Amino acid sequence: MDSEEEEVQKAANVIREKKKLIVQAHRARKMMKNRPIMPRTAITKSINEMEKKLGELGLDTSEIRARSQTRKRKRSESVGDEIVRESSRVRSASESRDRSVSGMRDVKQKNESEKQKKLAQRKPNRFAKVGESDRKITSKKPKHLYSSKSTIGKKDWR
Repeated sequence: MDSEEEEVQKAANVIREKKKLIVQAHRARKMMKNRPIMPRTAITKSINEMEKKLGELGLDTSEIRARSQTRKRKRSESVGDEIVRESSRVRSASESRDRSVSGMRDVKQKNESEKQKKLAQRKPNRFAKVGESDRKITSKKPKHLYSSKSTIGKKDWR
């Protein structure tokens, strides 16, 4: 029995070790999913170093150098201030129109619109309202009706 138990124990230990290795490998893969394989500090090398190494291996490095160089427009000679001043013109301000007449064809139409406006303001004047802004809608949920607890079956009339 002892030898059998020892064999079982050894087999169990081997299985445990194998399982540990599998878990470790999985964790390592999982951890590296969204991380760079090498740390950034180790990756950063100058282009000169890279050119030197690749040159020793006998590879062409001109394309790599061209890719790393910035492509931008070279600075051209700036135009003198006097020349710029001469070419710029003052914008003429267009004559502003009276807004009260802007949508009207003639004086007759303007008078008609004034008449319509006065007729529209009669009702608010009758109720002594301040103007168009004084259209306060009183509470549609009066507090004395909505403040208490509502139990089942009481919402249909309150």
